[in-house]
Amino acid sequence: MAVNVRRSLLLVLVLLGGLSAVPAADAAVKPFSLTISPATAPGGARVTFTATLTVPSTAQQQLGSANLTPPTGFALISGSVTPATAGSVVGGVLQLRNLAVQPGTSRKVTVDASVPCAAVTNAPWGVAAKQSNDFNGTGNDLNLVGPTPSTSVNARTCANLTCPATGACSATAQSGQATLTITVPGGGQPTDVLRIAFGTPGTAGILDCRLSEATDYVELTHDEATYSYTGAGAKIATLRIDKAAVAAVPDNGATSLQLCYGSQQTFATRVGTPPATPKGFFDWNGDGVIDTKTEPVFVGLLPDCPVTPAGPCISKRQKNKAGDGIIEVQLPAGTPGDPKMMG
Repeated sequence: MAVNVRRSLLLVLVLLGGLSAVPAADAAVKPFSLTISPATAPGGARVTFTATLTVPSTAQQQLGSANLTPPTGFALISGSVTPATAGSVVGGVLQLRNLAVQPGTSRKVTVDASVPCAAVTNAPWGVAAKQSNDFNGTGNDLNLVGPTPSTSVNARTCANLTCPATGACSATAQSGQATLTITVPGGGQPTDVLRIAFGTPGTAGILDCRLSEATDYVELTHDEATYSYTGAGAKIATLRIDKAAVAAVPDNGATSLQLCYGSQQTFATRVGTPPATPKGFFDWNGDGVIDTKTEPVFVGLLPDCPVTPAGPCISKRQKNKAGDGIIEVQLPAGTPGDPKMMG
């Protein structure tokens, strides 16, 4: 059984209107271009995009500031400029100031965004740029030349839910022989979003606890999932494993149900098994490239609750009346046990 769960902070996106056409003469005087990569992203994932703002050498002005808006349905998380200068996220728009991009030069912007689950073809990005470094003034707008950058999304099975201010909220998704439900018992803010996605791309075998963590661990399914939640509250993950998968192994009592777990931070492991060990890097943003600049993934079998200090632990192992296996995991907030990935 391999189930990957991921957490990230998100903001709700507000899309700006499209750019209007400009006369060719004005575009020639105040031109700039924008490219976005990657051009295709996996649905339901947090993706790091690179936006490149370029002022051609024939231009007569700098690009001092810009507002960048991801496509509809993308949730903007953060942005920064190379060399390191943070951008401000306001109302789903990345506000870039003091860029001072001179004619014949470019600036790269790193944009983290949560991608929707449904398939999208060539969803356009919005951009507005000014000559001034503080995005003020009239008559100093720059004109986008060349194609409008866009991103396509490969669909994945997701469950999306927007969290009430009070009361519990949850989202459920199913794939293969597993169903995963994430519940936020305390609720959250009206703008919070909880998302689950199955089929996360990653490194094959990195969450396989059979390799070294425990010789008696039996992987019942090969289903993988990720989750993201914009709030900061504690969560409960409930994994249901189909009775057919549970019955396929000889020792299939409820006490035999175990969970192979991975996180970028270390955590307590099941009694009698080795400590969580780093096993390599993972493709966190789902772009098909292993993110070697992030922390390696610690992998191990989760212990029973309670654990000290507070961390991820299994609070329930049982079979329901249908014979399905049920594993309930406590995911405390604000601790190393609030993971980016669970298996």
